Amino acid sequence: MQYWAVIVKIAYAYTSKEFDDAVRELTCLSANAHSWLMNKSDVDHWSNFLFKGMRWCEMYSNLAKSFNAWIKEAWYVPVTSMVDSIRFKLMNMLAKRREQSNRWDILMS
Repeated sequence: MQYWAVIVKIAYAYTSKEFDDAVRELTCLSANAHSWLMNKSDVDHWSNFLFKGMRWCEMYSNLAKSFNAWIKEAWYVPVTSMVDSIRFKLMNMLAKRREQSNRWDILMS
């Protein structure tokens, strides 16, 4: 799991310093993992710093898909109703989380 966090740092690095620091961290964790990553994988295809193509400074995830699935029933209504529906869903979600946190036995400070 620790290796994965460092590999994610390497992938998301935008500057040479960020990239070099993350690579150095991986080397400290495991020379074998560093060697495999640099020699066996196409780092320049998945690391922001080394990628020479246009990436528009974004990395994509399933966040948009998850959000769209969450608001699916609001897709086909006017914009004002959609915004109101999203607001209602957020209020309900936050209220449920507040109720759950009020039942915690541990005081967070």
